[in-house]
Amino acid sequence: MRIVWRPEGSASWIAGTSINASRTGLLIETDYEPDLETSLELVLPFSWELAPHLRDAADVLCSGHVVRIERRDLPEAAIRFGVAIDRYVFLPHDDSSSRGGADA
Repeated sequence: MRIVWRPEGSASWIAGTSINASRTGLLIETDYEPDLETSLELVLPFSWELAPHLRDAADVLCSGHVVRIERRDLPEAAIRFGVAIDRYVFLPHDDSSSRGGADA
């Protein structure tokens, strides 16, 4: 799933892809490598990806922290990192300001 994320306090969103998810966190693939234990904000775009026609569909804004970093052997390979989700809140469908315009 395509997501956007940013270090807590940053104004700029970074594009990434969620490789897998569990009840406690996500594995994200991206071109930018955060530091271990960095606090992050992520937006999971459920309303845009799965139900754009539903009025009450919501994206999910998550807060978490980096718990693992996987460096790939190839220089051009993307970085993968694990994020433990600490809390989340559902965003209204039209609240694009909280997710970098949804096209970030």
